[in-house]
Amino acid sequence: MPGYIKNVGDHIRMRWVQPGYDPDATNVPPNKVIFDSDDIGTLSVLARGRVSVPVTQPNYIQLVAWELPYVPLCQMQFDYGDGYLHNAFPASVSYMCTFNVRTTGIWFKGYPSSGKSLVYTAFRVKAA
Repeated sequence: MPGYIKNVGDHIRMRWVQPGYDPDATNVPPNKVIFDSDDIGTLSVLARGRVSVPVTQPNYIQLVAWELPYVPLCQMQFDYGDGYLHNAFPASVSYMCTFNVRTTGIWFKGYPSSGKSLVYTAFRVKAA
């Protein structure tokens, strides 16, 4: 059974396909993929990554780009530089920060203190 476990971008991916198919090919029919850690059925990964959050941004800017006919479900966490990922952007490290997930990507405006990052995973499922 052809497959692999390897580093792909910022994570380790495991993928196995039925004999006669190439696990590196992107066009393997879904019913021929035995297991893919980036596609677990209902929540397959569209994109994931880490981007720096600008210190002062009074108007919306695009942090991550994609073009979709729907707004994807996204999981976002924040790195304040203390070695942990946090689920909120509290007032102690930011002021009036807003993150919007749109059909075109993730957008941001606000006034965080320096050294902050957004860690995100976008899934191939409509958010609402």
